[in-house]
Amino acid sequence: MSEPRSSFVARKQPSYGAWCIIPSGFSAQLIAEAGFDWLCVDTQHGLVGFTELREIIQAVRFMGVATLVRVSANSDGEIMRALDAGADGVVVPLVNSPEEAAAAVAACRYPPHGIRSWGPTGASIGRRPYTTETANRETACLAMIETRRGLDNVDEIAAVPGLDGIYVGPNDLGLSLGLPPMLTDHGQVLTDAIARVAEACARHDIVPGVAVYEPDAAAAVEKWRGHGYTLFGLPSDGYLLRRAADALLASLPERS
Repeated sequence: MSEPRSSFVARKQPSYGAWCIIPSGFSAQLIAEAGFDWLCVDTQHGLVGFTELREIIQAVRFMGVATLVRVSANSDGEIMRALDAGADGVVVPLVNSPEEAAAAVAACRYPPHGIRSWGPTGASIGRRPYTTETANRETACLAMIETRRGLDNVDEIAAVPGLDGIYVGPNDLGLSLGLPPMLTDHGQVLTDAIARVAEACARHDIVPGVAVYEPDAAAAVEKWRGHGYTLFGLPSDGYLLRRAADALLASLPERS
């Protein structure tokens, strides 16, 4: 990257984040307190609306945990609104071409480097002085590769100026490649595809990220580190709560 963005993206060491799908600042605080490097609030598949998004950002900012937002679409307005609420960066789904990646980057940057509109209502809080130069330098923009078309164009996408990283959604990418969803044992076809994304990121010096769903997260992280990944999205708050509840009940004596 030509300029450092938020530290959880800029550094070359492994970075671990959790996803927030529960619309609650309190649950986000509990996840943040566990020690994750960043949280990603999911407004695409999660249950989080704008009011809850702002609550989550407010709740975790003082804890020193960076907040990304996965917007529901590659929309200028949606990207800018998430950033104006105070997010440290965005994850943009279903990016299929360098033109789409460039549009996402432009929405994250103030002129002359982009088209972001001035109005940092929440973004300026706790960031004084808030300037366009600082915001352009510190705001992270990650594109998601989730389709065969995106995979075919991954090298051109990774080369887009200002893009900080690419995040792989294994389930959607697998679906696009003709594989079933909810994969934890990815198999060779999907593993090769995910590795191909990291190779493109390495060629263009941007950060590769991948979602880790496997029950043995440590083994999965080691596998993807071997392919060059450094940004790891671990399971969501909803998934972790469900898994903990299932394990607790399974450990108890049988009920009559």
